[in-house]
Amino acid sequence: MSVRNYFVIRKPLAATERALAYLTASSVNYALFSPLIYILLVSRLPSLMEAMGWFVVLFLGPVIVGLLWANASQREWIRNALRRLGLQPIHTIPTAWDWKFSNIKDPEFLLITLKNGEQFGGLFGYESFASSLADRRDIFIEQLYDISEDEDWIQAQPGKGVLIDYSEIAYIEFMGDSKQSE
Repeated sequence: MSVRNYFVIRKPLAATERALAYLTASSVNYALFSPLIYILLVSRLPSLMEAMGWFVVLFLGPVIVGLLWANASQREWIRNALRRLGLQPIHTIPTAWDWKFSNIKDPEFLLITLKNGEQFGGLFGYESFASSLADRRDIFIEQLYDISEDEDWIQAQPGKGVLIDYSEIAYIEFMGDSKQSE
C-alpha cells in the first residue's frame, strides 16, 4: 500500500480503516505468496536460499504487487471492469482537482480566473505543481502569459511563474496544448 500511495492519490482513511486496509493487503500478499511460504516452511533449503525466499515474501513481493496495483489504479482497470458490469464504484481519488492534475502527462496551457475577476494564462509543465493536500491546496504555474485584448497569449518574462492559493481561484480552464500551435 505504501508503494501504491506514491503513484495514486487516495481519500484519507481513519485509523481503524487504515489498519483494516493494511491487514487486508497483508493477507492478499500472503495468499499470493503462499506456495513459496509453504516451500520455505517444509523444505530444507540452504540458509541463503531460505533467506532469499523470505526476502521475496516480505519485501520484494509487496513492492512488485504495489507497483502492479498502482499501474492498475492509474489505468482504472478495476473501475472500468466494474462499470462494464453495470456497477458504479466510488472513485478512489478524492477530488476533481486531484484527478485532473494527476492526469496531466504533458505540458498544458491553463486560463486561470481569480475570484476578483483577473485572468491570466499559464503553462502547467514539468516544473509546475498542484498540491494534493486537502487542507492546503495551491498551484504553481511555471510560466505566465499575459492575455491581450485580442486574446493573444504573450509570454511574460521567461521563467516567470506564480504560486496561487486555491482560495483565490474562481475556476481554471484547461486549454490543452492548443496555444502551442497558435
